[in-house]
Amino acid sequence: ALRTRRIQNGETPIGRKIGFTNRTIWDEYGVHQPIWGDIYSTTVSWLAEQTGPFHVKGLAEPRIEPEIVFKLKSKPTPLMDEAALLGCMEWVAHGFELVQSLFTDWDFSVADTIAGCGLHGALLIGPPHLLKPDEQDIWLKALSSFSIDLYRNDQNIDTGFAKNVLDGPLSAIRHLISLLENDPYNPDLHAGEII
Repeated sequence: ALRTRRIQNGETPIGRKIGFTNRTIWDEYGVHQPIWGDIYSTTVSWLAEQTGPFHVKGLAEPRIEPEIVFKLKSKPTPLMDEAALLGCMEWVAHGFELVQSLFTDWDFSVADTIAGCGLHGALLIGPPHLLKPDEQDIWLKALSSFSIDLYRNDQNIDTGFAKNVLDGPLSAIRHLISLLENDPYNPDLHAGEII
């Protein structure tokens, strides 16, 4: 229903976001499972095209999250292992998602987060790195073992690890594929989507 309303308002869905993949924050928010939501042409920007500050006007209590972003070149299927799933990807990029809470002080239930469009406000995507078949082993290792630091004014304010993301971003995508397999209302992932 949310997707239909947004399409009627002129927006085009171009992919999905997966939220609450970091199990270390589940207790903090009282959410104990990943969620997902659509992302739209109106909410996705390329960092290379940013000529100035990114304005957060209109976002409710925005927060920033570092992301690993993929683009699908072919449709993934259930039961694929991570190597096969990586073979479905065209590119990978760093990104930042601006999440928002329509619920005061970020106090919500799982159902609230879904009704709030997966808490998605905006996605800023960095330069894509094409995924070449002869580099698959390198990418599989990197995507399951990376760490990432988030800085504010040259001060490290947080560090995240691949293992926090359901053991890696490809594992999170496998989780989404399994959810969609049994979902009578939402379409499966398809080629061209950004995740």
